Amino acid sequence: MAQKKSKAVDYPEEDTLNIYTDGSMLPGPRRGGTGVIFILINDDGDEEEDAAYLPGYTGATNNQMEIRAPLEALKLALGRHPPFDPGRYRKIIVFTDSQYVYNNKGPRCTPGLRTGGRRKTGHPSTMPSTGRDSSP
Repeated sequence: MAQKKSKAVDYPEEDTLNIYTDGSMLPGPRRGGTGVIFILINDDGDEEEDAAYLPGYTGATNNQMEIRAPLEALKLALGRHPPFDPGRYRKIIVFTDSQYVYNNKGPRCTPGLRTGGRRKTGHPSTMPSTGRDSSP
């Protein structure tokens, strides 16, 4: 008899800004949006929550919005007016339901990030410049 796998539930950690993100896309006309929830456990052990619903983007794909959600969340968390005082937590954890985002870790060309006007094709002459000479 086959055993059923259950999905693990990720609960907010203490001393941590827990960020839950999601991106979505609606067809006809295609437009995308993102949602972000910030959760912080206070000294009494209760959850404090702040949500951000960011503006949509015309012509966006679902994957673009899934990538944009954690980027925008981190911009908000590390920006001038963060949802919670950074002195209240030691680390930030970002949660996503997107396999696309999870499986594509590392430097990538993502919406809103510039690549020096070059396309990323894998060939060294088309890779974004790092400012250092990488030739042997």
